[in-house]
Amino acid sequence: MSQDLAILPECLFKYRHFPDDDDGLAWLKSLITKGVLYHAEPRLLNDPFECNPCWVTNATQQQLQMLWSSKASGEALGQPKKRRGRLRKRFAARCGRADFWAEKWGGVAANFGVFSVAQRADSVLMWAHYTDQFRGVCVELALKQHFENSWDVEARDRDKRLRPVRVDYGQVRPKLETSGLAAAMLGDTSALQQLARVFEVKADDWSYEQEWRLIRSFTREKVRAIECGGNIVRTVLLGPRIRPEYAKLVRSWVSSDAPHIQVRQARLSLEDFKVVLDP
Repeated sequence: MSQDLAILPECLFKYRHFPDDDDGLAWLKSLITKGVLYHAEPRLLNDPFECNPCWVTNATQQQLQMLWSSKASGEALGQPKKRRGRLRKRFAARCGRADFWAEKWGGVAANFGVFSVAQRADSVLMWAHYTDQFRGVCVELALKQHFENSWDVEARDRDKRLRPVRVDYGQVRPKLETSGLAAAMLGDTSALQQLARVFEVKADDWSYEQEWRLIRSFTREKVRAIECGGNIVRTVLLGPRIRPEYAKLVRSWVSSDAPHIQVRQARLSLEDFKVVLDP
């Protein structure tokens, strides 16, 4: 069994606020009643350092030649010979700059989606930051059981994007090699999976989240979501300051579409700086 899956907690938690639009409410309902996990685009993550690595410029001349000959250099198609020569020189010069590779990485990263969950259900900071100041919900997800039942170990280890990974926290931004990005742009799927490791690193300041992630490629799908089924959801925790109408709404969703799910009320401790859960 892979290391990440071996240490994966039995359940992880998704903190959510109540959206103020019908589409957002529909997504929240689908998470609770059907186990639909929506994966955010990297550009929508709330930290500008996220998925924004430093670059080690080491792409080979052969790789650059192949990139130039591929669709990546389509700007030269149909141009006169002299014009193609100038474009080729310009392309070679751009390949030596980090901003060129950052731009190319942005196009590759846009095909990925990230679903984030936390290791604790009683984090005061998580309730404050992600549930509209304790007014939302926290959804308990049995991800470990789901992944153990859904894929054999060999398949999980072969494609890391199929299983949860634990986020590492540090002070130094991750580095990616341009040779790896060039290989991925030329169709090397193993290189692409290595690049995806950048999604697993965040600054130390975020360590309170104790985050795990599902990282997947959505190159062909229009909707960045996977449906795991309602059985993946065990409990919905109602925020200490949830509005009564929203509490009633969640209970109605569960009662009609997923009666196996337990609904519990979270409250502020009367003595400590803690969030406590009703039995």
